[in-house]
Amino acid sequence: MTEFLKAWHRFIAISIAGLFVALTATVIALPGGVASQSARPLSGWLWTDTTGWVSLNCADLGTCNAVSYSVTVDSGGYLNGYGWSENIGWIKFGGLSSFPSGGGTTADDAKLANNALTGWIRACAGTASGDCSSMTSRSDGWDGWISLSGSTYQVTKSSSDRFNGCTTGDSCAWGSEVNGWVDWSYAEYQCTPEPSYCEDAATLCTFNTNSCSFTCTACDWQCASNSCISPTPTCTISAEPPLVVDGSTTTIRWSSTNTGRLGCTVTGNGDTWTGVSGSEYSRPIHGQTVYSLSCTGPDDISTCSQTAAITPAPGFKEI
Repeated sequence: MTEFLKAWHRFIAISIAGLFVALTATVIALPGGVASQSARPLSGWLWTDTTGWVSLNCADLGTCNAVSYSVTVDSGGYLNGYGWSENIGWIKFGGLSSFPSGGGTTADDAKLANNALTGWIRACAGTASGDCSSMTSRSDGWDGWISLSGSTYQVTKSSSDRFNGCTTGDSCAWGSEVNGWVDWSYAEYQCTPEPSYCEDAATLCTFNTNSCSFTCTACDWQCASNSCISPTPTCTISAEPPLVVDGSTTTIRWSSTNTGRLGCTVTGNGDTWTGVSGSEYSRPIHGQTVYSLSCTGPDDISTCSQTAAITPAPGFKEI
């Protein structure tokens, strides 16, 4: 087993070196003259027993000065760009149409969602034009299509950012007789989470580790300190008048701003009232009395509290 692994590792190293030589020895243009670049590309290779290695990123081979290409994932999880095979040329990701049908397949471009791939990619050599400028297939029966999921197989990604291996076809892509099973276990999608930020005073952008991109949404109120925050509630309460004869009543008035669904509650002297504002007569006042106002903000967490004190007037004695 040890000798087999050593031989296999030598085979991989020699094959990748051969791919590097093949790519740099020839001046190659991306189909349509489009260079696919992004700050968040895939890296590594795909492998098939029939057509060999597919490079997903020119940076892995150090050939970007000669020809720049990569496969990237956009904010919606879609894969875009080109991979390169020394045997069958460019593999196109994204921007495809006229998808084939098949059991369990998805008629869409390649997409990464919930650590699994769906959809299709295509070897441009399988098109009549040879460069994917047309979706018409060749006349000899090979169309270049590679399915990323079906009834009995699907390419999946582990939590370590590396795609899972192709053991019995259950985590492989399928490219018909020409490409056969396509192993993604040498491909990697590194996604380092980044902190949220406020795009403006009312928009929060949060990082989506699945698509490895930011998604920006409007806050209900405002964005500050890199999060959506609710405004702080304010409130006031007063007793009019605050000085009363023992046994008499007074008027309790309150108001508030920036309150949420829980509103405000006033309590004291056996009275309880609710509402974001109001004016109520108190029960008879006997001795020093305090009414308390409590209001809750839109986030159901922040609060405002105020009090109003009522003092009985000094008693009078006859002389």
